[in-house]
Amino acid sequence: MKTTYMDIRQIADERRTFWLNLSHRWKTTHWVVGVLGTAMTTLAAAKTVTGDGAPYFSVAAALCIAFIGFANPQKQAYKFISAYMVLDDALMAYDLKGIDEKGLKDEIKKSELIANPSETK
Repeated sequence: MKTTYMDIRQIADERRTFWLNLSHRWKTTHWVVGVLGTAMTTLAAAKTVTGDGAPYFSVAAALCIAFIGFANPQKQAYKFISAYMVLDDALMAYDLKGIDEKGLKDEIKKSELIANPSETK
């Protein structure tokens, strides 16, 4: 069985793409849950909403707002876009011969510390 070898540039590029995708997912989650929470809050406060389903709007709103408060998707998105930018700059420097393989490895590690700060302590 032949093993394939990924060079350091390819590893950095794949990691950069991964950070960007995670950033987009968290940003989308922030907006979707935020809009849903706002809509549910509005429906829960509306005097014209009646019936058995009315109390569920306030529960749904509370869940949305709690998720935004505890998961903090906006902060997660910022963390991953920051890690992406570190690798984006590093790859440009590597391509222009501004840094060598060791420098690129150091930047990969730096991006991982930004993306996963609690896992490195």
